[in-house]
Amino acid sequence: MERRDEQSIEAVKLYYQQGLSQAEVATRMGLSRPTVAKLLAHGRERGFVTIEIHDPREHASEIALRLEQRFGLACARVAHGPDMTEGEAIEQVGRVGADLVTQLVRDGMSVGISWGRTMSALAAHLPRAPSRGRARRPAQGRGVLLRESDARF
Repeated sequence: MERRDEQSIEAVKLYYQQGLSQAEVATRMGLSRPTVAKLLAHGRERGFVTIEIHDPREHASEIALRLEQRFGLACARVAHGPDMTEGEAIEQVGRVGADLVTQLVRDGMSVGISWGRTMSALAAHLPRAPSRGRARRPAQGRGVLLRESDARF
């Protein structure tokens, strides 16, 4: 085994297994920090270390895609999170919903809304923006009339 490979394995173990910073690895090995960065990159390139990222948003995106295909939806979003309470789930749905509303709603559009804890969470996550050409009317049933001063979108 080449000296560079041996150094790379040592650096990889110190950095990834022991959790030392690059500066700490450099001090321990008697090298510069840029040299340690190069050894870590070399270790990844040679397959001495592999990195897996488990992003729960990817699973949510897969579910959203299946929902769009199954029901012919133009757009679907799925809120995600590990072992959430009901309140946390409503907050997450509000955050995801607010992001979607912010992306889709434009001046001059009509949007029907209802009320409840989920809509309240959504409204809480909407950014404040000046309103131009947006009329606010009560929705059928248990809707709420928003005043201009109440508007967040």
